[in-house]
Amino acid sequence: MRSQAMGKEHILEHDTPASKPDRDALDDRANALDAAYLSAQTFGDVALEIELLELFIAQARRLVPKLATDDSRERADIAHLLKGSARAVGAQLLAAAVEAFDQGTDARQGQGLSAYQAVTSAFQQTEAAIAARIAELQA
Repeated sequence: MRSQAMGKEHILEHDTPASKPDRDALDDRANALDAAYLSAQTFGDVALEIELLELFIAQARRLVPKLATDDSRERADIAHLLKGSARAVGAQLLAAAVEAFDQGTDARQGQGLSAYQAVTSAFQQTEAAIAARIAELQA
């Protein structure tokens, strides 16, 4: 656990023009991670929020590939764990994709593959949103 608060440094770069954030990227980020929810859950403790996000990403990186297992019991256990962890940090897009995958894998294999691709896409969006949130908190 990190016990130190990150110092805030402001660096002005006069050589680079100011750029406006891409609106679609901001929308994807907002849909992938509910930062206000996690901030409320951590009572505004920035160090705790960063730690939880880092732990979640490490866990999700291990679990998402394991969803492709042929063992239906193991797949259900992994999906349940990943979905709960995603909800706990406010990663609702990933949680919803995992839930759809879990429900769809009992159906035909083709539907399971499509649902798995949706999980990996949601994870990529969530991972990007979390990286941006951590950078924002450390600024």
